[in-house]
Amino acid sequence: MKKILALVALVVAASPLAFGQTPQSQSGQATSTADREKMLIEIEKKSWEPLKNKQVEEARKLAAPGYRAIYYGQIKDAEETYKDINDIDMKSISFSDWKVTFPVKDTAIITYKYDGKGSYKGEDTSGQNVATSVWVNIGGEWKQAVYAESRVEQGQSNQATPQQPTEKKP
Repeated sequence: MKKILALVALVVAASPLAFGQTPQSQSGQATSTADREKMLIEIEKKSWEPLKNKQVEEARKLAAPGYRAIYYGQIKDAEETYKDINDIDMKSISFSDWKVTFPVKDTAIITYKYDGKGSYKGEDTSGQNVATSVWVNIGGEWKQAVYAESRVEQGQSNQATPQQPTEKKP
């Protein structure tokens, strides 16, 4: 009788653990990754707002210590980027082809295309670009560590073209 009572007590005690395993929690990593991807895409989209609205202090809040950017053919630190905000006149922007990867736990690499209309220091910068953004989670907040963009030239694809081996003739 004591064995049956002990077995019943064990089953009752363990039942919350068994019932706590739902398909969602068993595949929690996949759901969590998909949710993090969506969240980071939204953060990246929102990171364009301080540029569009010339809000330097809002841009500062998004940058990780040591932030670096590559745009308009130059490598810039955070302070240089903040100075440029006043020289950027963004009329419109649309995004496509989002990809998010997590090479390590608290780091995300985001790549995408964007079509923008605007100017920098009075020069037209309208056109299609490809961009890469690296975000790091610092103390529970995602901060942008690196941003790089490059113009997509007319007629070019963003896909790499493998080099064909050349045949050597004797």
